[in-house]
Amino acid sequence: MSALTLTAATASAQELGLGYQWQQLSFDIDDEFDVFRDDSLTAPLGINIDLAGPISSSIDLFGQFDWSRQSNDVDLFGESVESRWDFMTFGGGLRWSGRSNPGVTPFVQGLFGVTRTSFGCEVSGFDCDDFVEDDDLSSTDPMFQFGGGVAVPMGDGLSFLGQVDFRHIFLENAGINGFRFVLGVRLGG
Repeated sequence: MSALTLTAATASAQELGLGYQWQQLSFDIDDEFDVFRDDSLTAPLGINIDLAGPISSSIDLFGQFDWSRQSNDVDLFGESVESRWDFMTFGGGLRWSGRSNPGVTPFVQGLFGVTRTSFGCEVSGFDCDDFVEDDDLSSTDPMFQFGGGVAVPMGDGLSFLGQVDFRHIFLENAGINGFRFVLGVRLGG
């Protein structure tokens, strides 16, 4: 019976975060033609999901999954060119939360994981994947992220969530630096 009570208490202390994610990414890639140097893109479509469980009164262990997409459609010399970048991240880390004020819970967090970056395009209905090796269009690379935000209780185990993070993705030639903004809700806690 005590194991069941402990499991129920631990499950009730878990927090699930769901939110909309917006990312600004800056490429710093060394290449002989300087095609990517200091180039950036905005991924305005994204989601963030995280799950946290307490390991002390103010420290949580958490896991995060997020996905973002940036896409473009242009006409180039009468031909339709569609392109898209997808960024999918899996990671885990620690979160410190200041839970002493019942009106707002500030937090800072850090995590390590991997980001799967992929690029796709179509030119007048022809898929670029048919002409380019898949390895040239996608990669999975280590990353770290540090950030923080606030959770504002709205009642009955539901909080409004606002978060800002810095992320660095380690590539073979250099890296990608990114800033993420997340707005959403946190359930539980």
